[in-house]
Amino acid sequence: MIAIVVGAILLTAGVSGFESLIARNRVRATVNDLLSTLALARQEALRDHHPVIVCASSNGSTCKGSSDWSGGWVALEEQNQTGSFSGSFRSTGAGGRILRAHPALNEVVVDAVMNGVTTGFNGYGFPILAGRFLVSEPNGKDANTVCLTVSGEIYASAGTTLCR
Repeated sequence: MIAIVVGAILLTAGVSGFESLIARNRVRATVNDLLSTLALARQEALRDHHPVIVCASSNGSTCKGSSDWSGGWVALEEQNQTGSFSGSFRSTGAGGRILRAHPALNEVVVDAVMNGVTTGFNGYGFPILAGRFLVSEPNGKDANTVCLTVSGEIYASAGTTLCR
């Protein structure tokens, strides 16, 4: 009987530790997905000399105009040849070629902390809006920061640190 009680206690401790490991990995995977989307957007902007925006999206094809990116995001390439943004493309993404769409997230929160809700790169690879993204569990634990600098550098760091 004592062995069963001890076994139950050890199992309970192991399961809670495993749940926190899964939560940390879920946050880290989201950070990596966001980093790769931003890197792809910059690469495509430079390669094709077309502006690319990255924005929150609930349908995977247009921007929703929100700083809450937990509902998913999308990278869209503008099809004009100028190397700069035209019309309303920067705010809505309407008519853009979809480069990558990320679905809604479960149990992870992504918030854009910048002076706007849409970022991306012009046809020369410079960001249209520098800032940071805070990625965490819904309770704020295991927070990570994804940074996009004015020079176009994209990196992640643990915690809610400010970008350099």
